This record gives sequence, structure tokens and C-alpha cells, in this order.
Amino acid sequence: MERKGIILSSGWKLAVARLLTTMAIWSSAADAILPIFTVFQWGQGLCSASSGEYGSCQPNNECVLRGGIPAGPCAGGYGTCCICSEWVSQLLHHIVQTSAGTTDVVLGETKLDSTNEDTFNNIRTTLNLLALPKHESSISSDVKRNVLYMVDGMNDSIELMIPTECTYYVIVVNSGVPMTRREVFQRISCTHLLMVDTSHDPLRVHRVSPADHHSTEIFNENSSLATILDDRNDWRGREVNVMYSPADPPYSVTLDGRLTGLDVELCRSIFDHAGIRYRFVERPPITSPDYGKYQLLVFKFLNDKNIHMMVSSVLFKSPFSTALTVFDKTGFCLIIPKNLQRNVIYHLVHPFKYNVWLLIAAFLALDLILARLFVEAFPHNLIMILLFGDSLADHQQTRCTRYYCFFCTVLLFLLSEAYLAKAIIYMTITRYTPDMQTLDEVFASDVMFKVPPGSSQLFKNQGDIYHRLYQRSIEDPNFRYDMADDRYGYMVSCRYGEYLIERHVRQEILDFGQRGAKRRFYMLDQMVSWEFRRYMVMKHFTFYGRFKRATNWLFEAGLWDKWEAMYRFDYEKDGFDFHMWDEDDILALEDIVAIWYLMATGLVISVMASCGGVARENGTYFVNPNHPDTTDGTGSCQLTVLKMHPDICQIRLDFDQFSINGPEIVNHICNNDQFLVSGGSPAPTICGTSNGDHMYIDAGMGQSNPIILTVITSGPSYPRSWRVRISQIPCGAISKAEQGCLQYFTGVSGRIKSFNFDTISGRQLSNQDYSLCIRTERNFCSIHYTACPDVSRNRSRTFTLSGNSNMAVQAMVGGGTQGAPNSCMHDWLLIPCAKVADRMPTASTCEDKICGGVFNAEISSVERTVVSTVRPFHLAFHTDSVEAPMDVDNRGFCLDYVQQPCTSN
Repeated sequence: MERKGIILSSGWKLAVARLLTTMAIWSSAADAILPIFTVFQWGQGLCSASSGEYGSCQPNNECVLRGGIPAGPCAGGYGTCCICSEWVSQLLHHIVQTSAGTTDVVLGETKLDSTNEDTFNNIRTTLNLLALPKHESSISSDVKRNVLYMVDGMNDSIELMIPTECTYYVIVVNSGVPMTRREVFQRISCTHLLMVDTSHDPLRVHRVSPADHHSTEIFNENSSLATILDDRNDWRGREVNVMYSPADPPYSVTLDGRLTGLDVELCRSIFDHAGIRYRFVERPPITSPDYGKYQLLVFKFLNDKNIHMMVSSVLFKSPFSTALTVFDKTGFCLIIPKNLQRNVIYHLVHPFKYNVWLLIAAFLALDLILARLFVEAFPHNLIMILLFGDSLADHQQTRCTRYYCFFCTVLLFLLSEAYLAKAIIYMTITRYTPDMQTLDEVFASDVMFKVPPGSSQLFKNQGDIYHRLYQRSIEDPNFRYDMADDRYGYMVSCRYGEYLIERHVRQEILDFGQRGAKRRFYMLDQMVSWEFRRYMVMKHFTFYGRFKRATNWLFEAGLWDKWEAMYRFDYEKDGFDFHMWDEDDILALEDIVAIWYLMATGLVISVMASCGGVARENGTYFVNPNHPDTTDGTGSCQLTVLKMHPDICQIRLDFDQFSINGPEIVNHICNNDQFLVSGGSPAPTICGTSNGDHMYIDAGMGQSNPIILTVITSGPSYPRSWRVRISQIPCGAISKAEQGCLQYFTGVSGRIKSFNFDTISGRQLSNQDYSLCIRTERNFCSIHYTACPDVSRNRSRTFTLSGNSNMAVQAMVGGGTQGAPNSCMHDWLLIPCAKVADRMPTASTCEDKICGGVFNAEISSVERTVVSTVRPFHLAFHTDSVEAPMDVDNRGFCLDYVQQPCTSN
């Protein structure tokens, strides 16, 4: 806290005491916030011997002040002690109130006679009662304005107690002041400098002009103190030079050829009201990158006393001035080069906090545990179901499974939507490696800074942060702010840093356009240092106190904030668009690369296995080498399927994609390429194309029953590819197929077809012997079969099992005997008790085997819908090993089925 001091001396007269009493009262009313500097010489008073205006002499010759305060012995019976001590007591009380109790009192006593000695003894008694610190004849040199000096004007040691600046300095003498002593007083820079000469009758007061200390004005004893201290006429017509920084918004700007700004308008308002002429002087331009030389140049301007104030951005303290703190902050910031490298991991992880990722991990772990412990309720891999859906229809799942999957799906939907939304935001705002935010991050990085020569003076004795920054700095003799060189950072004033970055952005957009421009620098959020901004008021400019008080008034009136907002630089006022495509909220295609990585991650989660692999997890895919590309090699590719746990009864193979070399064209036998299943229930050898088909393989009992899937490739070159999904079905699962069924279909309607079926290029495979089963749905008692439509030709080839399919072949039915015409002896499709559905009246007999080139339950050349009422709905497909010469180009079959509800008939 700033300390204040008072220096008191002796040899003062009664009239001076009255004058000083009036001055103390006037100071309290008019300039209460301003400190007082005073020098007095006391003479003897002319009051009564027993009582005085300020106190009274008691019969024991002791002086007692008003309020009962003892003030020592009366001096010569005149009561001088009463007058002096009472006035000083009032003065000290006033200073205590206006300075929050932090007052230093300095006593400068000459001890010329006993009267002066008694006076100072009384003053010491008063100071002891006020509990104020005392100093004898000196005070700390760092105390400048807030001191009241009281000394004898003729004291030989007075020059040791003359301050360089003050507000009030009153010198009282009882004889003429020599010219040399007067010149000493006039060198003091004080707001009010008074010389009270008590050697004249009447008393005369010489007031030294605060605007020109070589000019004095004389007042008589009848003049009021308000008149004596009124210095407004002294300042009128005087010229004040104010130095400012050019183009420093909002403090100084040029608008329409007129200088204005916050600091400019503040000075204008105060000086216009005081009637003071003023002139704004532009601060010297920075012609040298050497900071030390520039500082000396500014000091040269300030030292010649032509400059009275320095406003705008003040970067250093001057030994010729006093700081006047104002109301906004200033400081230094760091401009850091941006890292323009992509950070995919950051964008993938950052949208969720650490605890959310833990929740997701716990959620996935719970799914795995449930799938392991409750096999019947959760027969499939829950994670795969949630991510990619379940091939099993909803009504085929247990109620517990449906409820749990629904809850998990809703939770997964909410999390995924929140993730995608935040991921897009982060990719929009921080598409690159995140910017550093703190000084500690800067010090831990490898960023270097470029500074002008002589910066060591600025960094010197500024603390650890500046020392560490200077260690990372390079002094460049040709220093300039080169925003095209992103190898170095810079330390600048924060407002100028904003200007540099905006100027850099503007130039980038002009050079490269909105899409190609990149923000290569940013300003660190944490400031290197900050402080309240200050003006520099020269010590010879004694208008300091009044200027400071007027500045406070303007701030409280709201004009400060108005001017600051009015003149703040608007970088987009000229209509220039500062937005860049790399920072905009519109995403280009390249900006969603993180989402692509996320989708690729989900694809990898679904396990894939190829030749020589082992499939232990539900949902594993058996793929060809080089998947998803085709393969043209020859050899044997095997995959071993192991049960997840002993309760697995069936393995379902879904041929999502299956295309290998087809059968030979004579007897349709798979001689070149083959797909084999071993280790489970018998399955036919297939080849050719079977996209969308499936097989159920009985896995047997126990854990040690591996099933081997084998693809044998040989013969001519062929682009082979396969992707077979392997699902492990628990024994109690509702999706488990009926015993002995190679293919198992569910639903009221559907389509069944033979392997390698195609109306154009497909061939019916030989050596097939397997069952096709359709689950009987509740309340359905019969089933209709219809040949699939063939839109590629006039004569349908969707059912061609026997005969020469290049010619019209009628439907054949029944097993018959060897050589019986129109019977199915070698290849057939068995449908139990098949009849024509729409025959009226209904046929009395039915057939089981159907073959030929037309689908009909009767011998006919017309396709008809066939009905079967035998439940369960099982079909059997059989082909032998011989086609030619009787059977040519048979395609196989494709049938659409629709289950019929039960009726009273």
C-alpha cells in the first residue's frame, strides 16, 4: 500500500496558523482525494494567556486542546502551543480519513529557540495519540506525491526535504526569502506551491503558478483560500503535448481523416473542460528492430519536457513519468504456428469422454457374458446382432431376447447419433491436431520463437516465464512478423497479435481462395503476462491529480465503455469474408475420413477367416483368398469350424456370395471345382453359382466334433469368389432346423430352388440327394407351390429336371416301373401327395414325384399350382450321376410357396 508522509517544522506565527486551518478545511471539501505537501515556519501567537481559539492554558501552565487532549506546557503564557497543536491535530485527522489511515509523519525541526522545541513536543504528543508512524527529518525516497512537508523556510537543511513532485507545498517564513532559496523552491513540480511571508504586515501569500513555476501571484491576508488555490486561469491558454501510438484501435484511430479513439476522446473531454489547449504528437516510428534503441529514442522525446503525457499502448516504464493506471487490461500473448497434420485417433476418441467409453466397454462385455451363459435366450452373437442385425426373424426369437435387443438397439442408436453429431462438430472445428492451450504445453513442445534484437532487456528480470521463453527464442537482426514462415512463433501485445492473425487470414484468402486458404497461426489462450493499462504522466506536468480524478468520473459515467466499443476495430466492416473452408461448418468429402475409419473398424469386428483358418466365433465369414477380389488359383482351401460350446447342435452356412467353376456339360458332375462339407451330417457336393442359398449341417454331440469346409479348385482358369457366413445354432434355439433337413425355410411364403439354378447359365447338379423343409406356421394346414416366373424367355425353364430342355417337355409324375412312359425314374422332386390346386372337382388321387420340363402334378404341358396337405412340409430332391443322352441342359427347379390357412374343409 502506498505510504504518505508529513514533515513538520517550527517558527510560525498566529496568522499563518489561522490560514493553515482554513486551508485544511478547504482541502477536505475541494480536494479530499489529493495528498498535501506542506512546509511551515511557526512564530509566536498573540492569543490570551489563559485561553485560545483552539485550546486553553490551565492554571498549572499546561495546554489542553478541545476534547481534553493534553498538549504540553504553554509557551511563554501566550497559548501558542494550543493554536499550533489544535490546527495540526485537525490536519492529521483529515489526512488519516482521506488516506485510509496509512500516513507517515516526518518532523523537520530546527530547534532555534525554546518556543519551537515546545511546539514540536506538543505535535509529538498529538501523533502518539493518533498512533501514526513518525519520521525525523527524512522519509523514504520512493514516496513521491502523498507527503505533507512542514519545515522552516529558512532551515539550512530544507533542500534535503524537497520532493520532486507534490500536490501541496506551503513554505512559511518570517523574513524575506533569498533569490537562491526561491529558485530552489520553484524547481519543485507541485500542483499548489505557496510562500507565506509573515515578515510583512499585513501577511502576504505568494502563489507559484502550477503551469509555469517562474510566474507568481501575490494575495493579501483577506483573500480566501479558495481564491488563492484556484489555478484554472493559470492553465487556460497553456498547451499540452500528448504522445500517442498511431493506428492503435480502439485507443487511437483515424476516421475520415480525423484522429479519434478512446484515449484521444478522453483527453479532449478533460482538456476542453479545463480550457487547456492540447496537441497530439505521434509516437516515433519503429525504424530499428533493436528494442533497446527504440526505447532510448522514446526516452529522448520524454526527457526534453516537450511531452506532458503518453497514452495508447505503453510498453515500458519511463524514469521521467508517473504511471496513471486506467481501466482496461493489456499484456503479451504468444502467436503459435498451427499443426496442420490430421489426427484421426483424436477425432475417433474425443467425441466421448473417458467415462462414456468405459460405459460402452461394460455394455459390450455384458453382451458377451449373456451370450455365453444364456445360450438358449441368446443363440447368436449379440454384438454382431446389434451392429449388423440378425438374420433370424423377430417372431422366431424368445421374448427375453427381443426385449433385451430392443433396449440395446435404442441405447446404441442414441449413443451413435450423439457420437456422429459430436464427431462432425470436432471435425468441423478441429480437423487438425488440437491447438495448445497453456504455456506448459508450449514449453513441453519444440516451438521456437523469433524476437527482435535487444529483446533481452525486455525479458530481463521479468520472472521465470520470460526467462524460459527467452531460452526458446532467436534474436533476428532482420526481424519482422513473417506470417508466411510457420517455423517460428512470436510474442506480441495481445491486441496487435489479433491484428496480425486477421491480416494473415485476409492475405491467405486473397492468395489461395476460400477453399485453399489455411489458418497457419493462432493465439495462445493463456497470456504470458497482463496488467491494467497505464498512461505515463510526466513529473513536470502537475495536472496529474485533476486528470486522474476526471478520468474516474468519465469511467463512472459510462463514456469509457462507450468509446472502447465505438472504436474497436471491426475486421469485417468492409464486407470481407474471413471464413475458411477448412474451418467452416460445411463438410467436404475428405472431412468424413474419420467416419470411414469407423465403418472399416466395424467391418473388421465381424471376423473373417480363409484357407487354413479356424472359426470359433459365431458369425465368422469363410472367404476366398484375396477377398474381396477374386482368386484364380488351384488347390484345396479348408476351414475348420469348432463349436463355441458343447450345446451347439447345428451349423448354418449362408452363401452370401458363392461362385466357383460349374459342372461339366455332359452329365453335370462337379469335376473341376467342388464345395465339400465333412464332419457333420451328409451334404451333397456342389459347384457353380449359389448366391443366397444355405445349408444346415448337424454338428453332432460334444465339443470335439470339428466340421471341415473345403473348396477344391482345379481345371481351367475361372474368377472364383466366395463369402460364406457361419452361424452356430444351440440345441434349444428356435431357429434350429428339423432333423434331416439340409435346407430349412421359415415364413408363410418364400422361394426354394436347387443349387446352381439359373434359367440361362445354370445346370442341374448330379448326385444330389437332400431334403428341403418348410416350417409349418401356426394355423396353416396346407401349402401351394408355383414355378417361379421366367421373364427371360417365352417357354419357362424354371422347372426342368428331366428330358431335353432345349425342346418342349411335358410334366412327368410318379415313380412307375422301369421303362414306363412319363414317369420319374432318375431325377425328381418329391412333394408328398401333390395335387393340382385349382382342379374342380378335386382329384381323387395324388402324386409324390414330379419331374419333366413343366411343373404340374399331372401329366400335362401346362404349368399349374400344386397343393400338398401333408405336414410337416418336407420336400426331397434327387438326381443320379447320368444326364446324357436322355437329359440335356436341365436347369433344376425354382418354386414359390405360400402356406394356406386351416379351414373347416
